[in-house]
Amino acid sequence: MLIIVASNGSKGLKDTVSEVFARCPVFTIVKLEKDKIKEVKIEKNTMAKLDYGVGPIVSQKLIDAGANVVIAAQFGPTVQEIFKKANVETFIVPSGTIIEDAIKQYINSRKILEK
Repeated sequence: MLIIVASNGSKGLKDTVSEVFARCPVFTIVKLEKDKIKEVKIEKNTMAKLDYGVGPIVSQKLIDAGANVVIAAQFGPTVQEIFKKANVETFIVPSGTIIEDAIKQYINSRKILEK
């Protein structure tokens, strides 16, 4: 499973969730296997400075990258619809949440739903 988190910097799992989605500085890309973190990568958000259309453009880029889940503090309605149509789950946590904690919250929410 590939989880992509809108992030503030390049500290990986110790970084924090950005208050914005499409214009966040970086994305933290987390590969999960059996609810365990197997790989973490940081990718600069090169689309953040575009004048317009950033949400849909970034959303499509993450879909093309194979995202199963995207975590951010907020998503606009257009972005949510794009992800929904692509069967990519969105998960909202407060901005400033430590990324590792956000991942754990997501995993725990899935376990609750599976019961």
